[in-house]
Amino acid sequence: MTQIVHGRSGYDRHGCRCPTCQAANTAHVRAVRAARRARLEQAPADTSHGTHGGYDAGCRCPDCLEHRKRRYAAEEGYRPHWWRDLVTVTFRSARVAWEALRESSAPAYGVAGAAGSDAACYQLSDAEFAELHSPPTLRGVLVALADDRREEAAA
Repeated sequence: MTQIVHGRSGYDRHGCRCPTCQAANTAHVRAVRAARRARLEQAPADTSHGTHGGYDAGCRCPDCLEHRKRRYAAEEGYRPHWWRDLVTVTFRSARVAWEALRESSAPAYGVAGAAGSDAACYQLSDAEFAELHSPPTLRGVLVALADDRREEAAA
């Protein structure tokens, strides 16, 4: 029976997940990423970007992001899924529209103290605006899309 030495080797060699081993592994990973990031910053832009090492070092430039997407698709079996993509696009669009309304000068009728006035949405407090226009939720988007699918199937 081997004696487990807690720390990085305990985490790596023996699979120990005690707080000591986890802290040692976290420190190790941070040091490796910091060293990669330092090398990435010193390297010419055309050599390190768009590579796996560039992405792992923490770079999120468009080239590194695109490389990560391609690599994920090739190695980890990612395949686009029409429903997940539809839900994501619909939710993000609803959220952007809600945020645009929050910053707009659209009249905010029905708010306490603003009845019949020309108060705009941007003049309301966050709580008043949220009460008047609740933010979109993922659940709400999923229910609406499912209802749309049921209506299409019935027609």
